[in-house]
Amino acid sequence: MPAFKKLALTAALTALTAPAWAGLTYVGTGSYNLGTSSGPGGTVAMSTPCGGLSGQDTLEFNGSGANNIGIHAYSCDDSVTNFGSRSSGENTYYAQGIASVTGQLTTAEHDSFSFFVNSGEVGAFGSTAFAAGEFQKASLTIKLVIDGVTYMDEAWSAEVGTGGDSSASSHTSAGPLSVGYTTTSGAGYYSFGLFGGPFSIDLTAGTHDISYVMTSEASGNITTTGVCSAVLYGGGGGETLARNEGLAVAEGPGAGEPFASYCGAGARSGDPFSDPIARPFDGQLPEPMSAGLAVTALLAAAGARRRARR
Repeated sequence: MPAFKKLALTAALTALTAPAWAGLTYVGTGSYNLGTSSGPGGTVAMSTPCGGLSGQDTLEFNGSGANNIGIHAYSCDDSVTNFGSRSSGENTYYAQGIASVTGQLTTAEHDSFSFFVNSGEVGAFGSTAFAAGEFQKASLTIKLVIDGVTYMDEAWSAEVGTGGDSSASSHTSAGPLSVGYTTTSGAGYYSFGLFGGPFSIDLTAGTHDISYVMTSEASGNITTTGVCSAVLYGGGGGETLARNEGLAVAEGPGAGEPFASYCGAGARSGDPFSDPIARPFDGQLPEPMSAGLAVTALLAAAGARRRARR
């Protein structure tokens, strides 16, 4: 098995030369349903090119009032690849975003396959008043396999069910590389904050098969409850307190305190190959939205660059 190492957050990432990436395929797709919590999604969120670069970018916000979703899944060959997946929704819905890099890359002796897993969150925003059959659930998986060897296989799932039960929430990890995280839970909600970070894998000279897939999912079923509790995480996995203020969601420092929100769930991470200094969170939402989409959009689009910026 090739040697691996996790780099310090301040370390520079190793850039692979253009020929090394020539054999890779970049795909970003999404699917969703409104008014039903089951998948697979019946309506496909269409992908568009990555602003003249090879790869795909899927951005979709749909629904209004009770049921709505937000999806952003993208995999773009941008010298240092731009890569991530976000899915979220409110009330009764299903949403899924998949970003992948697959194919073959060619390396010289001791070249490093370097990538960055960005910070994010996986959260389910529920209520102790949830009746039987009501729930909110979100999950995120990140899996990297090179030459048949699994280096990273991470899965987070946050779920709130009947009566606010969150006992089904979990994290699993396989392979030598793992992403740091923290958790916050309370009466009717459960949330993971992902720290992310840079990673590097030393490879021998030759051609290597790679499969790197990030999948986000969110679903919910609400029939009676309209107000839920939530906790969101900011950049680096740190907790932030958000408050619903009419048409906007304002962020400020907090200590994991819950806030009143629409009933929803969301999962996101992004830019695993990118330099976090070069691509900072701009705090902008990509689409105009109603108050009912505020939490959905914050989860689904935080840290995403607008297409116009590409």
